[in-house]
Amino acid sequence: MSCEEFTEAIEDYCLNQAMDEAQQSPLLDIEEALAYLEE
Repeated sequence: MSCEEFTEAIEDYCLNQAMDEAQQSPLLDIEEALAYLEE
């Protein structure tokens, strides 16, 4: 496995982890999202 392939595998893993985590979290409506960003 080349360094580039290894890097891509890590990126894919991290993206999949983030997507799984996002699916398990509640969705915010626009007001909640804006309030969160202002914190």
